[in-house]
Amino acid sequence: PGAILFDYYDMGRYLEEVLPRFSPEDTIMLYCSSVTCEDSELLARELYMLGFKNLIVFKGGFEEWTGAGLPVDTGIK
Repeated sequence: PGAILFDYYDMGRYLEEVLPRFSPEDTIMLYCSSVTCEDSELLARELYMLGFKNLIVFKGGFEEWTGAGLPVDTGIK
């Protein structure tokens, strides 16, 4: 719950819509679609440089999460 789908390469949206939702004290988990994607690590580096220190990168991504049968909230009710 609360996940934000974000294309790392859409920086305009990132700066205007996503970043203002968080404070540097927040714990933020970042993940990609799969283990082969590196966008979550790139974003974590940028957030760290902006003062965000409580960052978690889930390396297995969404693919590993769902493959393990863990819950997913689509926001659709």
